[in-house]
Amino acid sequence: MKQVLLFSILLISISTYSQEDSLTIDSTKFNTKLRSQILTMFEFDQQLRIEWGELEKEFGDSSAQVDSIKTLVDQYRKIHRDKLDSLINLNGFPTHKTIGKDGVQGLFVMVAHAKDLDFQELCLIYFVIEAKEGGLSWQELAILFDKIQVEKGQPQYFSTQPLETDDGSFKLYPIADEKNLDQRRVAFDMLPIKEFLDQFGVKYVPTSDF
Repeated sequence: MKQVLLFSILLISISTYSQEDSLTIDSTKFNTKLRSQILTMFEFDQQLRIEWGELEKEFGDSSAQVDSIKTLVDQYRKIHRDKLDSLINLNGFPTHKTIGKDGVQGLFVMVAHAKDLDFQELCLIYFVIEAKEGGLSWQELAILFDKIQVEKGQPQYFSTQPLETDDGSFKLYPIADEKNLDQRRVAFDMLPIKEFLDQFGVKYVPTSDF
């Protein structure tokens, strides 16, 4: 039921889409402390993931070094999620007007990395408002919505999430209402799925019969 409600919110929002073409942001009104806290967490998150990639290249995915960095990344998922929850409760939900567009981008990435579906769903509602006001892209909303769906074991709606396979081949995670996929993607400023995959030399293979 909650998934249906969230999807309805997205569709209603895009139907009343009036995103500003360019943002005029008064940085003198930023909550500088909050902005600094969020960007510091985001930069550390990115640093960990860069290190993860470097260790994979040097030692291999199943190495002790990679296992160690994975453990650290998982620890900081929870640390950052708890810290963000505390900051939101204290300051209200951060927007591009209070922390800048780059601050919202950093916040979005950390929410997407959080292993907490309730937290992600709550933030998604606020991110819809940001997208309508130009602080976040509709594509990013589609990615987060699909990510939540996949984590719940439900079909995705925008086809942003690949399916992990044992043989390493590329496959799309199952898609809900696949016959209307391109209509949804275009509404959210995304290329039709075949055109998108063609850029990477990947053939679109439907996940369902329709």
